[in-house]
Amino acid sequence: MNLKRGVFGVLCVVVGVLILAVSIAKATLDINAKDDNADRLRSNQFNFVVKNNNGTTESISYSLPTVSMLPSNPLYGFKRVRDYLWIQFAKGFVSKSKIGLLIADKKMAEARMLAENNQMKMAIETIKDAFDQLKSAYETLNYEAVETDEIRQLKIKEYEAGLAYVEILKPMGEAFDLDTEKYSQLVNDLNKWNEERKTEKETFGY
Repeated sequence: MNLKRGVFGVLCVVVGVLILAVSIAKATLDINAKDDNADRLRSNQFNFVVKNNNGTTESISYSLPTVSMLPSNPLYGFKRVRDYLWIQFAKGFVSKSKIGLLIADKKMAEARMLAENNQMKMAIETIKDAFDQLKSAYETLNYEAVETDEIRQLKIKEYEAGLAYVEILKPMGEAFDLDTEKYSQLVNDLNKWNEERKTEKETFGY
């Protein structure tokens, strides 16, 4: 009897924690979605120039959101769960893509902080996670039957994100403890993806 009560008690705690996690994820999703639309989250701005396929150049200003927890934190696993729930709770492909981009950008901001703290191995892994999230966010938009102006503008923003990620990676290439093979592969993959997006953008006139 005591064993059954103990198991039941544990189950109640687990269910309670899950309900709390879901509630917090939903609440923070609404708050972050509104704040990101107003650009209040994006305070880390930097500028760079990109060369178009027709030979012209374009100045781009991109801003990353602020972050308070890094992957090195023992509690970071809860953040991963929250990010997953954010994607699941977002309504519609456009919303899912916007949240996916926000998560990707947060990971890039984390990677910059990790690099500044000389945690290069974790920084590179975090950028890879960010890139995977960015690709997923972009591909999500392909499920929309009709390509609206909002979708085209979001594709441009996600294209600019990819270009920004390469710019963030550049100074990391000088780190003394860098895994050069992983670094080079990541740079090559990002550059290839960016070229595909650039061609798409110019072909369809985004």
